[in-house]
Amino acid sequence: MMMIVASMLYLSSGVTSILTTFFPVVTVVMAHFLLPGEPLTSRKSMGVVLGMSGAVLIAALGETGLAEASAVNKTGYLLMGIASIIIGYTTIYARKYLNDYDTFDTVSIRLFSAAIVSILLAVVMEGIDLHALKASGYPALIYAAFVVFIGFFLWFYVLQRFGVMISAMANYLPPIVAAAGGALFLNEKITWGMIMGMGLIMAGVVVINSGIKVQVQT
Repeated sequence: MMMIVASMLYLSSGVTSILTTFFPVVTVVMAHFLLPGEPLTSRKSMGVVLGMSGAVLIAALGETGLAEASAVNKTGYLLMGIASIIIGYTTIYARKYLNDYDTFDTVSIRLFSAAIVSILLAVVMEGIDLHALKASGYPALIYAAFVVFIGFFLWFYVLQRFGVMISAMANYLPPIVAAAGGALFLNEKITWGMIMGMGLIMAGVVVINSGIKVQVQT
């Protein structure tokens, strides 16, 4: 999560969210080697190629989505690449070892641990100064914390009961919402390169998920 947020120093929210749709493609490849029962079939391989083509296209065109960007900085792409590997491994680990754990307990421990680590890193690297936070910022922080908890809870619930591939389908909508919201409220750009890249990535994810039989865990 910190990698994704940091990448938005170099990329727009639209491009960042588009690249998050590439995460399931990375997860599929990693699952082939690390997770029994989810091999990389010819259909999945085709989806992986499509998804990688979209991500490579966005990077090759130097798309940032930022209206004020004058030069392309590859740092944002690097951060998103590292985030995709971390999230892929986390997803596989949770599916492999945490399937029988209580959803509420697992998500609570995960977010509580993440909060402690994040606070310690913030104190060491930058310090914490709440004086710059406006009165309207406190309700926003509480709302964000609530949304993050609900989001992780639902993600882990779906992951436990439907598997890695189905849980990845949650990545379909954020790019559309983030790109539209960034254009409306943050003066970010939506270019044809972004649209074509997103189309290829989403086509890849659709191909990967097509024909999957849902096996519900009871």
